[in-house]
Formats: sequence, C-alpha cells, structure tokens
Amino acid sequence: TSVSSTVSLTTDRSIVNSGSNIQLTATVQASSAVYGVWTAKHLGTTVSLQSALTASNVSVAARAAATGTSLNFRMSSVSFASSSAVTFTFSLYASPTKSLLSVSSMDVAVNFPPYGGSVSVTPSSGAAFSTVFFASTVNWEDDSGSNYPLRYDFRFATSSSGPFLLLQDITVSSFASTALPSGLAQNDRQVWVVVRAYDYLQAFASAQTTVVVTVPASFDAKSYLLSEIGRFTSSANSEAVVSTVGGIVSYISAVDCSAAPNTVCSALNRAPCSTVANTCG
Repeated sequence: TSVSSTVSLTTDRSIVNSGSNIQLTATVQASSAVYGVWTAKHLGTTVSLQSALTASNVSVAARAAATGTSLNFRMSSVSFASSSAVTFTFSLYASPTKSLLSVSSMDVAVNFPPYGGSVSVTPSSGAAFSTVFFASTVNWEDDSGSNYPLRYDFRFATSSSGPFLLLQDITVSSFASTALPSGLAQNDRQVWVVVRAYDYLQAFASAQTTVVVTVPASFDAKSYLLSEIGRFTSSANSEAVVSTVGGIVSYISAVDCSAAPNTVCSALNRAPCSTVANTCG
C-alpha cells in the first residue's frame, strides 16, 4: 500500500549568532507510521549531529502522523567556524519498510561577531575626575557587508575581572571622552577601558587597554556628582550622566586591599582583592 506524506520545515531565525542555538521544526503528515532523520551539511561536508540538543532520528506513530505533528530539532551553532549557510535536511521514511517518502531542506546562516579591532586611550595617565580621557576604536571588520555600520559601547573597571561599568552606551560613534575614577593601589592605579563592537544582530567582540589614574589630592564626591549631573542634564546628555554616576559608584565602592596584594592572591590561586576589604576574590 502506498503511503502519502508531506513534510515542511520552518525556523524561528534564518540567521543565528555564533554560539546561539539553531532551531528548526519539521511539520509531518502521513497515512501510516513513519520515522524521520535530520542531517546537515556545511561547506559541502556532512556535519555530525551527535552533539545536537534533540534527537536526530524521530519515530512518529500512525495516529500522530495521520493528524499531523511537529518535530523540533535544536543544536548549538558553536561548532561552525564559517559564516557560510548550514543546510539542514529532514528525510521522512515509511515504517518499517524504510522507503523514502519525502525530503525537505532549509539553510540557516551563522553570524560571527566583528573582529580585528583595537582601542586606545589618551593620555595614558592622569588624575581621577579631573583629567579628560579620550578613547577611540579602529580597525574592526565583519565578514558580512550587510552588518555595517558597526556600533560600539565603552566600559571601564578598576579590576581586570570587572565589574565593567558603562562609559558610553551603544552608538555608531567610535570614540568617547570622559573623566575616570582612580585605579586601585593593588593594581598600580590601572583602570581598564573596554570597547565592544556590535553588528546589527548584536553579535559583539571586545578589545581593551589600560590607563593609570591616580588619586586626587582632595575630592568631594557629592559636590562633583551634583555639579556634573546638573551640567549634563541641562544639555540633555544622558550618556554623560551615566558615565559620571558609574565613575562615582566605582570611586566610593573601592575597598582597602593593602593586606591582600595581588602576589598573595595569586599564590593562593584566588582572584585579586576588589570588593571585600583585604580579601582575595
């Protein structure tokens, strides 16, 4: 007896960022019990689906096949090292004769983040909350021409492990200017400045550098904060307000780590002291 069948494939996203999950759905209808097999090819080579998050072989009972059923397939895109499309195929076979009934295929592209960029900051050293530092980023590339223009945000931290606070929110501007809080004594007063470069799918890569920011001779955090917020609010510069608040938060949350220098924390295989006084991370 001949078996009638139909198969169609759909996906929630035809382009996924590298590392995100690829998800497809096969909608199946048949006049008897069937089973389906997922396969994939990338750059002409068969892709192993052993690491897929769902089964690549699926059986469908006669009753479910007769009324129609949807079969989901998921796998991570992390194994694909090229932005070329991955072709997924769902083949439907009669059960138990194993005769091929229907085949449907769909391409899913993998999007990779920008790469190759760097960030620089001038001057390389200065005083907290008085020196204006200028950060700029250059040389970012992206494999897909449709991803331009790239967008950037700038962040800073007083420890290489963060937390990184926002200096400038995402814009097409590849530069930012701001005052910075002082670095920590145990980190030789270094402040880490990080830029993230985003494409239109929000895939991003980062680059970082350091500057030395020394403790001001005298500083009134409250007066500085009120003065700067007032100045930037009057000019509707919300990004500068965010940057200023972030700097003050970093300054007032700094802790004394003189009794837990980096050499001690490293010898203990612990992260540097940063959030609890005189305690390795």
